[in-house]
Formats: sequence, structure tokens, C-alpha cells
Amino acid sequence: MYLGIRHVAVQNNIHNITMRLLAALILLLHLTIGFANASGKTPEKKDSGSSSSTTFRQVSSTTTAFSNSATPTLVPGATSSDGAVSTAISFSLPLSKSSSASTSSSTATSSTVTAAPLPSSWPACPNDFRVRRSFASMSPADRKAFTDGFLLMKQRGIVDMLVQKHRTAMWLHGTSNFLPFHRAMIHEFEENLRQVTGGAVPSMPYWDELADSFNIPASKVFSDTGIGALVAGPLGPPLTGLLDDSGNPVVRSPLGQAISGFGWIIPGQVLADMMPKFTSWGQMSTVIETNPHNQYHLVVGGHMAQVPNSPCDVAFWLHHTFIDLLWAGFQAALPGNAELLTTTSTQDPQLPNSLVFGYNYTNTDVLRYRTRLCYTYEAVADPNPAVMRRASSDADPSQQLLPRLAPIPDEQWAAQLQHVNLTQVRAAEAEINAVIDALNRKIASGAVEASTLPVVDDYVAKIATVPAKDDGAFSAIPVVQKHYAETQKSENASTVGAGKAVMGAVGGVLGAAVAWFW
Repeated sequence: MYLGIRHVAVQNNIHNITMRLLAALILLLHLTIGFANASGKTPEKKDSGSSSSTTFRQVSSTTTAFSNSATPTLVPGATSSDGAVSTAISFSLPLSKSSSASTSSSTATSSTVTAAPLPSSWPACPNDFRVRRSFASMSPADRKAFTDGFLLMKQRGIVDMLVQKHRTAMWLHGTSNFLPFHRAMIHEFEENLRQVTGGAVPSMPYWDELADSFNIPASKVFSDTGIGALVAGPLGPPLTGLLDDSGNPVVRSPLGQAISGFGWIIPGQVLADMMPKFTSWGQMSTVIETNPHNQYHLVVGGHMAQVPNSPCDVAFWLHHTFIDLLWAGFQAALPGNAELLTTTSTQDPQLPNSLVFGYNYTNTDVLRYRTRLCYTYEAVADPNPAVMRRASSDADPSQQLLPRLAPIPDEQWAAQLQHVNLTQVRAAEAEINAVIDALNRKIASGAVEASTLPVVDDYVAKIATVPAKDDGAFSAIPVVQKHYAETQKSENASTVGAGKAVMGAVGGVLGAAVAWFW
């Protein structure tokens, strides 16, 4: 009987010890997981973009660097004016600037933006972080430095090289490749501009198009202190004598005002209303490529309306920087938009590690333009919004209704932008007019006032408030790949170390338990 009682007691002790060991193991696992999460050491598998199981088209890439000779030297990857690789990133400088500004319709002072903090541990972008400003907000001296820089790029053969590169990409217009390619190309132009001007032009300016859309010829952009008047014929001062890459004079031939009073152009508040409502990235790309992108090519006319030759006119570069700004505004419109690449059923899919045509950048590289291409946009703060951005001179003065789009005639498309898919154009026009009608019903009912509707600037101003997070994944940029590899190596070492520590602790507990039992 005594032995039976002893046997039961031993069984109870074993059961208690087992339960204690299990509890200790669970506690250790919880502590380990909590420590890993708190210290950011939780391992996560990601592709750096250099080696991926996903198949994507490989394309060649060259970006231009400069010598003092008239012939450009092609090297893999552009460099900054001090010779450092442009794709390294710095967050040590402010993300905004202040400057006096005036536009075609009223005086505007550029805003000072409070930026979200950027990761200080990211690789340095030598010396600066670029802030792209409205061309009209720049001083006459700064505008002259820009046009002088363009002429110097033309003299050195750089503009012609970019024109020819653009011709190889005609197939991607009207596709989901349109925005990534032009973002990369504008960045290449900006790199070259900074080099040839010795930094006198620190960043690429943009044409604040929707602010000028109801009186385009009066814009400061099209003036003797801008990029020359918007009149039919060869370009005048300050670009008098500018030739295309075939040796013909670069010309403009504005048509919009004579046909529709510029009623082709989407009102800014309509585009702003659509920004957070697009159901996919591909839908947004299609709409803004159709309007305002295509429309402004036709409005300026001449070389701008001949898409293969359009980069010969400096207006192309200001125009496409604004189109890129619209994409950046879309990225900031909603939290989930920053890296959105979803396409429509009629578009080719876009993957994070797919290479951008003609460039050694992945889609993720251009999506993360702030941390990998080192630039952001500055919105223009307008002290008189009712005059310039938020109401149209063509609107009904009694109700300030928004004008509906005037469709561009088929023959105009056929004569100028032959590559355009007219079915896609008409669908986008109908989509825009439906939004205009809905907004006008609200205005007519008194539910809203035209002067209070959001504008594109509101989304541009949001860009600086969005934290720029970047783990280095899905990149084709060498300095980013190196940073990503080093980060992964460090995280893997920490994970292995933490695992060994856990196993050692578990072994110690088990050893102590066994010794205590026996």
C-alpha cells in the first residue's frame, strides 16, 4: 500500500513538473517574440529586385553624365555635380523652400511645407533633397537659368539624345507603362540640367497647368521671361533659333482657344474630386494621360502635338513634370495609394520588381521617388483661390458652375496625335463629364460652393505629410541593393543570435528541472 501511494505521488510530481516546463517554455516564446517585434528584428522575406522568381523584361539602361566637350558621354547611372551617384539618398536637408511667386492671374507665395520625418539611417543622397517648384513661382533670374540650362543641354547633344530615347518608347503611350517611363525620363533630364548648370538650377520646375487652363497664353510660362510666347511659328525669346534634332525650327501652333476656348481642359477641382475615387492605379493613369496630358500637347501645338518630336520643345519637360506631380498627388491622396500598381482589365499588369522601360529602375524605385530618386514637390499657396484655381472665368457667374469638357474633334486627333486610342479618349471624357455634372448639381442645390471645392494643390501639400518609409526591397539601383543586402544580413544575424539565446535558455530550464526532479 505504501508503494502504491509513493507511485501516485511520483506521477503527480512528474505531471506538475511537466506543466511547469510547458508554462516556462510558453513564457519564453512570448518574451522572445515580443523582444523581436520591439527591436524590429522579425525576419521577413523580400526580394531586392536583383534576383526574383518573377520573370520580367530586361532592358538596357544608360543615363547621361557630362564632360566639357560638346558630345555627351553615356555612362550607366547619372551622377550629381560632385560626381557622386545620384540614386543615393539624403534626408539631412529640409524638404521645402519659400519663395515669392506670381502666376498668370494673381500673386501667389509658395508654401512652407511641414514634412514628415524621413529615416535618418538611409544611405546619403549627396548634399541635397530636391524640391520641385512651380515655374511661374520662380524669379525671372531662376527662370532664365532654367532656359539657359536647356539651351546648354541642346548644345551638348543631350536634348537630342533624350528625344531619340522618347521615340523608342512610343509604344508605351496609352498603356500602364506611361507614367513610370516618364517619371524616370524627367529624373534623367533633371540630373543633366543640374550638371550643366553647376547646380544653378537645383531641381526640375513644373508648369502649374490647371492654374493657367482658362487663359494659357497669358501664363508667365509663355512669356519672354519664361519659355517664349504661345504663338504660331518658331520659338521667340529666350529660345529664338531653337532647332529640333533634324535641324528644323521648333514651332508652336496653339489651337485650343480658336476651337473651344480651351474647354478641352479638365477643371482642377474636378481632377481633385476624382483623385481619391479612382478604383485602381491604372484607371488614374488612363484619365490623366487623356486629360490633361494629351490636351496640353494639342493646346501648345506644333512640335508638342507631334509626340515623337515633342521633347524638342522645352514645354514638354515642364508639362510632363506636372503630369508626374499629379501621380505624386494621387499617391498621397489615400494611405493605400503610395505604392499602388493595380491595373484595369485592358492594361498590362505592373509588378513591383518589373523594370521601367529604358531605365535601370524598377517600378518600386519610381514609386518611392522621395527615397530613391531624391525629390518631392512644393505646392503653391494661393492667397486668392477664388480667382485662379477654384473657379473658372468660363463658369456661370451666377452659380459658378464648372464648364463641361468640349470633346476634341476626331479630325484633330487624326491630324496630330495619331497614336491615341479614340475609344479610350471618349470613355475618359465621359467619365470626367459625369463628375462635372455631379459637382454642378451640388453647386446648383447650394450643397457646396465652387470656391470651396478641393483642388490638386491640396493633394500636393499632403505629399510632405506622408512618412517616407523604405526597406530597400525590389530595387535595381546599386546603392539601394547594397543597403538592402546589408540590412538583411544584419537582421539575419540578429535573428540567429536571438534563436541561439532562446535555445540556450530552454536548455538551461530543462537541465535545472531534471536536476531538481532527481
